[in-house]
Amino acid sequence: MEDRFWLLISLRLTGEGTPEEMNELKMLLEARPGMGLKLDILENIWREKDEELLVNRDDAFNKHLQRL
Repeated sequence: MEDRFWLLISLRLTGEGTPEEMNELKMLLEARPGMGLKLDILENIWREKDEELLVNRDDAFNKHLQRL
């Protein structure tokens, strides 16, 4: 059960989950509300890392253009 929860979380974070899997995750979260906090924390970390990657990618591209 715990492994399935983490698999569903990863599918949600990456946007690869099917509607059925996301519904299953919703049901698991309703059954175990404390897990919702863990999901919220992970989603915040995931978004921050995505933003960092975008900034770093843009910086790297700009440096590359300057070298040209």
